[in-house]
Amino acid sequence: IDKIDTLPIIQVSSEFSLPIGSEKVSNKIPTEEWQRSNSKISKSENFKMGFVLPFLTEKLSSISNPDINNMVSRWAIHYYTGAKLALENWKNKGVKFESFVWDSGADTTSLIRNVFSDPRFYQVPLIIGPYHRDNIKYLANYAKKEGVLLFSPFSAAQNLTDDNPFFYQVNPQLEIQIASI
Repeated sequence: IDKIDTLPIIQVSSEFSLPIGSEKVSNKIPTEEWQRSNSKISKSENFKMGFVLPFLTEKLSSISNPDINNMVSRWAIHYYTGAKLALENWKNKGVKFESFVWDSGADTTSLIRNVFSDPRFYQVPLIIGPYHRDNIKYLANYAKKEGVLLFSPFSAAQNLTDDNPFFYQVNPQLEIQIASI
């Protein structure tokens, strides 16, 4: 039997825990910023959250040449399926929530048409997604302006967390990951 290489597990203090935020933001977040966020996230009957993911349904519905094997839309389907399974687990434990899902499309024009045209979007205090860089920038600016929490499950874009306490990268840029390790 071949030996397996292993890495030791070391407990790290909570100050180095994920999610990793910008130093500018994590060192000092103004109280009024958190009050804005807390006012949108209440302990109501149903907690509302939204998924804005690139299912790219416009490419699938193309009559002449449907793109049924797109890697990005496949990622979105797998991510959303996993999230729904996790949410069902929480629902079975008594957590009450309501989730919405929108197709962000491949560009900002599609994002505005598909997401911002839906009045339900403005009632959601927590957004997960999107995938494409321009859409992430657009939603990060919206989150900062409106005090809505935005979690990006894929992006490792630079400078989006700077001065934005409402934007979190689950997959932070490589330099931040290395510094945290």
